[in-house]
Amino acid sequence: MNYLPPILAKVFWMLLLSLFVTASFANITTITDENSSKAIDVKILYLFDQSSAGINEILKEPFQKKFELHPSASPNFGFQSAALWLKINFQDKRTKPYSDDLLLEIASPLLDHIELYRPTKSGFTLFTTGVKAPYQHREIDAPNFIFYLPHSPYEIVTVYMKVQTQSPLTIPLTIKSLHGSFTEGKLLSYSNTLLMGLLLLIISYTFLSTVSTKEIEQYYHLLWFTLATLCSGILSGVMFPHVGSYSTWFANNLWGFGSFTALFFLLHLSHYVNLRAINPRLHNITLTILFVFFLNALLIFSTDLRLWGWTFLILSVCGIIGPAIIGYAIYSRQRTVWFAVATFFPTLAGLLTYITSSAGLLPSNWLTLHAIFIGLTVTGVLKVLVEGDKLNEERNKSYMLELENSKALEANNQLLATTNAAKDAFLSTISHELRTPLNGASGAAALLIESTQSTAAQQNIDVPSDIKELFKVITNSINEIISLINSIINFSELHSENQPIHNNYFNPYNPIISLVEQHKSAIKAQGNDLHLSIDSLIAIEVLSDEEKYKTVLGIVLENANKFTRNGCVTLKGSIEKPDSEHAKLLISIADTGEGIPQSDITKITESFSQADHSFSRKHGGLGIGLAVCKKTMNLLGGELEITSETNKGTHVQLTFEISSFRSIPEIGHSNPVVDLESTDIALKTTTPTKDPNGNNPYADLKVLIVEDNKTNQLITKKMLQKKGLDPIVAENGAVAVDLFRDKKIDMIFMDCQMPIMDGFEATRHIRRLATNNDLLPIIAVTANCSNEDQRKCKQSGMDDFLAKPISYDTLSTIIEKWAKKKAEAKKASSA
Repeated sequence: MNYLPPILAKVFWMLLLSLFVTASFANITTITDENSSKAIDVKILYLFDQSSAGINEILKEPFQKKFELHPSASPNFGFQSAALWLKINFQDKRTKPYSDDLLLEIASPLLDHIELYRPTKSGFTLFTTGVKAPYQHREIDAPNFIFYLPHSPYEIVTVYMKVQTQSPLTIPLTIKSLHGSFTEGKLLSYSNTLLMGLLLLIISYTFLSTVSTKEIEQYYHLLWFTLATLCSGILSGVMFPHVGSYSTWFANNLWGFGSFTALFFLLHLSHYVNLRAINPRLHNITLTILFVFFLNALLIFSTDLRLWGWTFLILSVCGIIGPAIIGYAIYSRQRTVWFAVATFFPTLAGLLTYITSSAGLLPSNWLTLHAIFIGLTVTGVLKVLVEGDKLNEERNKSYMLELENSKALEANNQLLATTNAAKDAFLSTISHELRTPLNGASGAAALLIESTQSTAAQQNIDVPSDIKELFKVITNSINEIISLINSIINFSELHSENQPIHNNYFNPYNPIISLVEQHKSAIKAQGNDLHLSIDSLIAIEVLSDEEKYKTVLGIVLENANKFTRNGCVTLKGSIEKPDSEHAKLLISIADTGEGIPQSDITKITESFSQADHSFSRKHGGLGIGLAVCKKTMNLLGGELEITSETNKGTHVQLTFEISSFRSIPEIGHSNPVVDLESTDIALKTTTPTKDPNGNNPYADLKVLIVEDNKTNQLITKKMLQKKGLDPIVAENGAVAVDLFRDKKIDMIFMDCQMPIMDGFEATRHIRRLATNNDLLPIIAVTANCSNEDQRKCKQSGMDDFLAKPISYDTLSTIIEKWAKKKAEAKKASSA
């Protein structure tokens, strides 16, 4: 036992010692009220009868002479088909007078048929029971068979018992004092119940262990141990009080359960020692025996046959093949085999002990009757210790591996965070670097187009069609680049680990109008009409993230126009309030474009996916717009629903979950882009051109351009001059602050990233210097256009936001918007 762990060896030997100590008390056959084994004198005689004689014949002289004295109070006759008659003579020699208080117990719960004949003044009375009868037919509710005995102090009393059974004919008899049993708690023995409770506890532990390890040998162990516990419960009678009328079925099929128990036991043992690898021949023999067990169990469950003798025989083979497997594993010098010896030996020893005692080769006593139960319990305890040690070792390995993985993961996360930070910084920088020259190219192209058209109009000539086509290509290309940059930035933002939600009250009507103004040129270029139905949004404010709201609407509106030509785009908005605590903002955008096949609707909301390659070839782009929308709506707790039909158009329903909204006073409104005289109107696609030489309503506005890039200074200045303004230019924020001190400034276009002093700091300085900030609009003009950048602009004190590159139409719209607000504010302050 050198390979056996010390603590396991100690437990093993202590359990074996306890079995021998228990066996020394196995011959007690009487329990009385007095501390004397001679308080009740018992004599047992037996007779085998093949003639099926009744009690009247047994009482006659010929049969009486055939009775033989049995030397033990636990007669064991092995397998017998004949009827066994027991003649039990007992004499109550107790000194204290008790009446009608003796009991006879048979501690063999599997006897098929029992007839007990008790003497009375008029003859013998009959009581019939056995496992062939339902459990309710027992005289006393107990796992074993217990009967009342007639009581006559100091006189010899004789009772007769007839037993017939297909099970081993083992009849351990005990006479108990009812008075002593009740007062001292000895009527029923709870040792078997305690053992069963321990086994159930071990089964629970084994189940949890099996679920955690998920090893095939553990499943085999769980199955054989559970079935062995069931068989032990039947053998000891512990189960019978709990199954009631089904007790007969369990008793009849006991050895079917036993066959399955042996089957899974050998499967577990062979896997435990890896028998297939160490001895394939022995493994094949084991498989043959397993097949026999399976057929035996199937035959027992499907017929009325009980096959006690045959099952005992093949179980004996199991008791031989098990030690053979263990022995060969020892010969192969497997370290784990000592665990197999320690755990499986008690069960194998118990099985062989029970079989040999049942065959009459060993004396019948408490130890032999409960050998399987005891062996199984010892095996269960040892197995728990072994598995506990194994699990503890695995847990330590798992912990160390987890610790190493955690450190590696932490290092990878740190590297990933650094990489993501570098990626975000790169995207922000590259976006800025792309937008800055793009602003110059876009502005120059817009001015060139406008100048060419103006010159042609003044000279009363038409611009050549090829020149118009080139102008169109330039405009579309610039717009595609801008859209691409916006999509990349939005996608990058949404895939950062910590994407914040900034909720504030805002009017959902104004962002829609602003988006319409931004897209009016593109809508005109596609030959589309835009219909709005958003009047219900004019007089409310909702609590949500305004920037994300605008991002989603902008993408969906752009897509609707992009995939529609010479058609119509309809945008509707409404608020729903199903109860006092919840509200929904519903925005729907429908188009009459080419539509999307039903099978591809799910794909277009996945990252970098479009319905098919023809979409990409025809319309361009990375196909991430709707993926950004879907993720944004998920962040806001809303829903994106798309329905479409090929060649008929697409409908996108945006549902924003609103935690709160409030009404605001309805004010008059006028929009240079949209005619709001009716609920459902068409977009005006013409924009009045301001004549710098004529009556210019903006001529008095003093506009400051704060921009460090010379090209952008020139382009913005040219656009404003075309608008009829005479702007002032500051190359950084510090110069802008000084100019604001010295000159009267009505409107500022502020870049954000500049040397010496950036736009955010300059805005804060100017806000502190201004006497009336309501009359001083500061508009951010920047290449950094993420939601966070826009939020940062507002927090610094800027009123509006223009993303580079800016177009002449966009600049005109923003000037008209703030010039009108400035005029209204001045009028209100003077009133």
